[in-house]
Amino acid sequence: MNCTNTKITIGLIISEGYEIYLKKIEKDISKDCNLLFLVVKNNLDIITYFQQNYDKVDAFVFSGIMLYNYIEDKIKECNKPCYTITDDIANIYKELLKIFVLNKNLKPERVYIDIETKNGDLGLKSIFPENKRPYMFPWDIGTPEKIISTVFENHKRLWREKKIDLSITKFGMLLSDFKNEQIKYHFIYPSKTYLLDFFKEIIDEIQIKKVINNKIFSAYIYADSTSLNKAGCLENDIIQLTLQKNLYLFIKDRNPEIILQKKETGFYLFTTIEDLPCFIHDMTSCNLQNFLKMENISITIGYGSGKTISQSKRNSINSFDLAKKYGGNCSFFISENQCITGPLTGDRQCTVYNANPRIDNLAEKMEIDKIYLYKIISYIKKTGDNVITAKILSQILNVTIRSSNRILNELQDNSYVREYSHKINPNRGRPSKFYKLLCVDSQGNII
Repeated sequence: MNCTNTKITIGLIISEGYEIYLKKIEKDISKDCNLLFLVVKNNLDIITYFQQNYDKVDAFVFSGIMLYNYIEDKIKECNKPCYTITDDIANIYKELLKIFVLNKNLKPERVYIDIETKNGDLGLKSIFPENKRPYMFPWDIGTPEKIISTVFENHKRLWREKKIDLSITKFGMLLSDFKNEQIKYHFIYPSKTYLLDFFKEIIDEIQIKKVINNKIFSAYIYADSTSLNKAGCLENDIIQLTLQKNLYLFIKDRNPEIILQKKETGFYLFTTIEDLPCFIHDMTSCNLQNFLKMENISITIGYGSGKTISQSKRNSINSFDLAKKYGGNCSFFISENQCITGPLTGDRQCTVYNANPRIDNLAEKMEIDKIYLYKIISYIKKTGDNVITAKILSQILNVTIRSSNRILNELQDNSYVREYSHKINPNRGRPSKFYKLLCVDSQGNII
């Protein structure tokens, strides 16, 4: 995870005419953004592409307000950011001027421009004298297919009646029909400058939201020789190089976007709280420490979480100091609310579940195993966070992700959790859904 430059994925629900022009800017924004092209031909495509790709993207961009209005009308609840490519008015005027300047024999009154809406927002009538005014039949908001059908019938009728020599359109979904009817047309699309500025704003906004929504999880790792004869400079360099190599292997197998930083006396790791189960199993043992085990080498690790990198880093250093005071070769974790867990050696019970009638009654109402709820509440008390994913829940309960997804779906159906947000990572398969518990607060108290 790169907290300052997280690459995002945007789903483009667009008409046919926009595809070629958006592909021209794809390379310019590829460093920060992946574009998923979803070219629609009818109403069904709009809904289908939206639902099929909802969990694959960070946001959707629609190539016109009518496509977005159709989704808004059919999908009552949508937590995914949606943006619309609006009319680039300056570019429209520029294109119209270019058309009539380059085609001096073209008479404005023998042209049909389908860009103007019923509200006359673009003010196109005002730029043409009344006796030289192009055909304009302002369209009203409706379903995409109804608007497209009405507009196309206008074009077709005027051509068949030989009243126009050129059709000027903003509807990319009409281009195939124009070709089939052999209608001479000019498609007006947004300028490259407009599109680059448009996508830059989206990328900046989503990257900021992703950083804000993701709590930071960090670790400080130190390796030292346990032999009676303390390691010399050369041996210590070998220990650190071996540690670095093994840390890279651990990261590669779990999340290539975890940040690894080398310091003079150890290593820092930075990622988001969602990756905590990669490092700590069941809040009792340290997966990383088990992975890094080396003969005659002591591995000491401090974990921390926080709303900011500095808070998380400070907590990881403080927990590292606790581990050193405990004798080293172990690990501790300090959450953002200063809850301390450790040592995470796996051979002792770090968490004690005390019988609680309120928890027992709630578990019965929720129709889940009592011990499951005790473990969930214990996790929440330790992390200070009542937002979980299927991945986190599978680690808490020691069940498969498929089972944890089933549990979360059942809890959501009974209004004990609600979907909180999504995290999308195009390089790591399916995205993660975050669920917020509605019956337990962030301190582990039953609501």
